[in-house]
Amino acid sequence: MDNKKLASLKSLLLASVSGKMVYAVSSLVSLPLLAKLLGAEPIGLIGFFTTLLMVMMVLEGGLTSNLIQQLATYKSRSVHAFQRYTTATQCLVFTYVAVFLVIGLVVALTVSLLSGFIAEYWLQFKSITRHEVVQCVTLMGLFIGFNFLAMVLQGVLVGRESQKILNALFLPYAFARTLGVWLLLQYVFRVTSVVVYFEWQLIIQVMYVSALLCALHKERLIVLSVKCFRLGYLKKGIVFSRGVLFISLSSMMVVQYDKIYLSGSVPLSEYASYTLACTLAGLPYIFSSAFSSVLFPRFSIDFTKGNDERIAKIFASSVSIISFLMVLFVVAVYFYSPVVIELIFAKTIADEVKGILPVLVVATSIQCLLVVPFALQLAAKWTSLSLRINMVCIPLIVCLLPPMVREWGVNGGAYIWLGYNLISLASTFFYVTRRFDFLKPVMLKKMGVIAAVIAILYVVHYAVATLTAQVSNVYLALSVQGGSLMVTLLAGLYCIRHDIVNFK
Repeated sequence: MDNKKLASLKSLLLASVSGKMVYAVSSLVSLPLLAKLLGAEPIGLIGFFTTLLMVMMVLEGGLTSNLIQQLATYKSRSVHAFQRYTTATQCLVFTYVAVFLVIGLVVALTVSLLSGFIAEYWLQFKSITRHEVVQCVTLMGLFIGFNFLAMVLQGVLVGRESQKILNALFLPYAFARTLGVWLLLQYVFRVTSVVVYFEWQLIIQVMYVSALLCALHKERLIVLSVKCFRLGYLKKGIVFSRGVLFISLSSMMVVQYDKIYLSGSVPLSEYASYTLACTLAGLPYIFSSAFSSVLFPRFSIDFTKGNDERIAKIFASSVSIISFLMVLFVVAVYFYSPVVIELIFAKTIADEVKGILPVLVVATSIQCLLVVPFALQLAAKWTSLSLRINMVCIPLIVCLLPPMVREWGVNGGAYIWLGYNLISLASTFFYVTRRFDFLKPVMLKKMGVIAAVIAILYVVHYAVATLTAQVSNVYLALSVQGGSLMVTLLAGLYCIRHDIVNFK
């Protein structure tokens, strides 16, 4: 396939980012509103739901990544045998949807059956009744079951580089799950029940899955007359999927273990603060997940063609763009977030969030930067590196987390998360550039530039923060700080304009 026939990476990234931006921003806006409406313990329960969702989705076993790679490969080859690869694509999609449907049913049933045990022996609560917690966990299980279907259907659109279609569906879904639910609870039903919150989460999820199915049917990726389940499609990438499964399981241990441990070790009211800080620190995931959904299929296509020069150009450009955005985000949180947090949260919650947030922000930003080399590893079917890093870190995390939580409370979990990401950053870039020699020249140049950018932004915004601290009017100070960030963003985008041009 000629490069001109490939979709523009900029347009795909814009479509992907816009949907995730709406979800992240509306989540950030809705969280303090939900905290005020429902209370601290229900927010802790929502945080437990997010953790449970992340843990359960590991059971997809790398099949989504395998599906995306196969679809990207079929797309690059379909120009030579259109009918053959169209039929193969439809059978591939049907096979994976059927498998994910079964996985979703099993997970939904399992979580529902364990709801009583979780309410009785794991979660610590006072203001919520046991019956309400059991209902909520049951609804969580049903939501997660449908989320397996949503994941595979989204994967089909990503593999076909149809992010624009996916974005058109994800935008209303993202708004509905966050601010939409709050609006319903606040103004339509006028209730403060966390059970009703989870009921509407499930209703919205069912509607989203139905919309995805309709979109795939319209694109003739799911055709009612084509019902060919072929086990060979699953066997074809079993080695790759197994590698991704092991990475997912090990990553779940290092990424979610702190949240799992804290959810059963501290009261839900304290866990709520950690959940809120994790949500605020997760803002960079807007860009990392968007880049991942664009880079992985494109790297897969370029590896199929053996186009090392194009891979190096896209890799370097992606690292530059993400690094600048992450550094700016970290600087903004470190210097300007305390006042904002005090304005939107109650004092008790705000004090705890302010202490946790800076550490989590640095750790999360580092992890977002790692999405570029990880997409390259998956495209090259090289899954052993990330697995080895995780296997080294898991024993350290398991051993260190309990004493650190006893010493520093929920902050101990944040320190563990930061340490893991620092190890991953150094190890990943060292071994990736050693394996792919064509990346070394461009990355050596980028490292010096990134270090200089960090130093400059720190000095500039330290000065701005010091000056605005003398201003008595809080809103005037925030306006000056926001303006300085906007100027920095525009100046930075101008400086990396060549990287933006090369991202195509």
